[in-house]
Amino acid sequence: MNTITDVAIIGAGPAGLQAALTLGRMHRSVVVLDAGRYRNDRADAMHNLIGHDGQTPAAFRAAARAELARYDSVRFVAAEVGEVTGAAGGFRLSTGEGDHVASRVILATGMRDTLPDIPGIEAAFGSSVAHCPFCHGHEFAGRSVALIGPGPFLEHMSALMAPIASALVAFPRGGALDEGAARRLALRGTEIEPAPVLSARGDAEGIDLALEGGGSRRFGGALVQLATEPAAPHAARLGVERSELGAVLVDPFGRSSVPGVYAAGDVAQQRSMPAPMWAVWSAIATGAAAATGALQDIVAAEAAALERAVPA
Repeated sequence: MNTITDVAIIGAGPAGLQAALTLGRMHRSVVVLDAGRYRNDRADAMHNLIGHDGQTPAAFRAAARAELARYDSVRFVAAEVGEVTGAAGGFRLSTGEGDHVASRVILATGMRDTLPDIPGIEAAFGSSVAHCPFCHGHEFAGRSVALIGPGPFLEHMSALMAPIASALVAFPRGGALDEGAARRLALRGTEIEPAPVLSARGDAEGIDLALEGGGSRRFGGALVQLATEPAAPHAARLGVERSELGAVLVDPFGRSSVPGVYAAGDVAQQRSMPAPMWAVWSAIATGAAAATGALQDIVAAEAAALERAVPA
């Protein structure tokens, strides 16, 4: 018979690692199930994280695991979770390495990104191509920057990047810009390039975009809009309430609509927020919050069990 672990954490990125640390420090038994895939692995470095600005994602995870090794109640299993069944107090997580039974489950599985269908973009993503100006915009400072995506994305990125880039060029995708969007981009000094991008070739200094009709343009970097979806199916299969983006809707302590199931990191979205906060600092914060919520609920269940055990 499987020993019941207090909390099973699915995912070992920043959110899962922080949740494990929070619970480990409270001497609660934790199993972290790690499939070995991480959303930010393609990035040359992480940014906008105090104390770790410029550190590689792999180095961050290695340092976190070294810290977690000091806590005897935390263990890691390199395995992908195939299915989660059961309910609070007795979830069963099936993997190719065997089953695990846990009182509570934290989903820290992240999101999966799909890049624009432009040959060469994938190879350059994480260096000369990025999607988040908070995470990578500063690295393009003083350079000309291409913005590739639909109208709302172009307007938003133009506003954020205007003080950073030396020049901005918008490449609309998914349809022509309406007059209002074109006017607003022009007011910010953003050039609109109507020729579609056929391919890209990135290097350490920037990126070349080949355009329909011949010719190419050179930029110091590019920001592109991504399509995203949950990286794992567990939230959908467990029946938790989700946002339009597929993220798990949670309260401030990471609680989902299903008792005993919590979410943290990129796959979690506060009910009060219009979208998830996709950043390492947010993943860390929500990992600690979900761990705290799970522990609060475990303690409440333990107290109720003690009350029931006392003779009337």
